[in-house]
Amino acid sequence: MRKQVPDKESLAKMLSLHFLHHRKLLPMLCRLSLMAVLVLGMCGCNHLRAAPTSQEEENMSIDEERAIEIAKMDAANVYRDLSVYDVVVSEGEGVWIVRFVFSDKDMVGGGPEYEISMEDGAIVKKIYSQ
Repeated sequence: MRKQVPDKESLAKMLSLHFLHHRKLLPMLCRLSLMAVLVLGMCGCNHLRAAPTSQEEENMSIDEERAIEIAKMDAANVYRDLSVYDVVVSEGEGVWIVRFVFSDKDMVGGGPEYEISMEDGAIVKKIYSQ
């Protein structure tokens, strides 16, 4: 049984569809790659940051107050009004744990919780509650 060889017109049509497919696929892949980079950056992914120099490493120690500022900046984007919360901070293993709890104990629900790296201030983990 012999394979059928496509004629010139069929071959040209297949090639044009192939190139058309790649012209549409490439911009879509570029957009997806850009979105992935943005999402990783917003999540506090440290893989996209340049490695610090030894001088920078000596100066990279986040205190409790700075951890609260970092958490408040992120929380304000989602919760808007943080005046109904008290901020509770504790130390974890290499992280500051920053929790927003309702000032009024009769309120139901909760605020955001963060784990912020003591080393560089990156948000390692965040949980949003309602």
